[in-house]
Amino acid sequence: MCDSPVYAALDLGGTNTRAVLFDEGFRRLITVTTRTPARATNNPRAVYKTVVGCLKGLQTAKAEIAPDAELKGIGAAVAGIMEGELVTEATRLPTDEKLGQDRLPTYRAMISETLGPANPALPIKLDNDARCATLYEARYGAGQHDPLVYYVTISSGFGGGVALNRELVENPPPLADEPGRYILHRGRELREGYVSGHAIVQQYWARGGAQDVSEAKEVADLARQGDRMARSAVRRYARFLGYGMAVAMLALVAEYQTIPRVVFGGGVSQAMSLLANGMCSALVTALRGGSRYVPDAVQAALESQRAYLNSRQLPFDEELLRRQFEDARARLRQADIQPEFFARTAMGEWVVAAGAAALLI
Repeated sequence: MCDSPVYAALDLGGTNTRAVLFDEGFRRLITVTTRTPARATNNPRAVYKTVVGCLKGLQTAKAEIAPDAELKGIGAAVAGIMEGELVTEATRLPTDEKLGQDRLPTYRAMISETLGPANPALPIKLDNDARCATLYEARYGAGQHDPLVYYVTISSGFGGGVALNRELVENPPPLADEPGRYILHRGRELREGYVSGHAIVQQYWARGGAQDVSEAKEVADLARQGDRMARSAVRRYARFLGYGMAVAMLALVAEYQTIPRVVFGGGVSQAMSLLANGMCSALVTALRGGSRYVPDAVQAALESQRAYLNSRQLPFDEELLRRQFEDARARLRQADIQPEFFARTAMGEWVVAAGAAALLI
């Protein structure tokens, strides 16, 4: 039984939807998990039922396990691009506009209507899932001792967030904010198509790999077993990731004149033992900085599950990418800052939900 204050969190992803109850020390007391409906973007009513069902399940469990604990609020993490607390673009979820077209409440209203009647003044906060993870890592996780933290999640997509002095940065520098949405090639192709988890699978298929291999984890396992096509796919993917990270690093250094602590999360981060050398090599080449920029380690304190993205394999315009950070590279040389980039931490789970709860604290 728990009678101390508690915080609820909703992790609304394209694969799973979770409602979690935490105590003030971020210990999980209750978890309700439901599979997010397939093709959710075209099925808003099913998403609505999923969200409401998870929240009601959390209410029921709390009444049994922690009936006397005061609910201090609920934070919601949504896998999509947000303007304020409205979801304006999402790969695997309906936007708030789409919900409105189906005469359904916004995500905020879903939460308020489900949990609010018993407590109309209940604090509710929503944010992007990667930003929620950033907040947790900056305050309580791998970056808690660093002034500047850049959290990067790689799974179905490629997302991230920036925290300065343990607070989220609302308008990070271009090239670091929403890193997967950055255009790489001729105004069309996004970085996400090269460094999402599915990009590893696409690289494997392009080399003649078995079409029944459909998950990045499967390709990583094959690479560990010595499969030639899988190892080649992983090497090429690591190179793309290194160049992508170089762009973000240079943008952040140019803005803040310090090298951030970089924390990797998401399912693909579990394969960093395979990716680290190739990524670091490409990163050093891009930065023109030599061995002093080789990262130390590359895993997040907590790891989350994300949705699955059908991204296309497209040509990589390396020269365009190089031109776009020439100015930032010059400023990096002037700064002459040399700390390590990456945190060495242990893998775990639930960082998104914990970060959503941290929005309230």
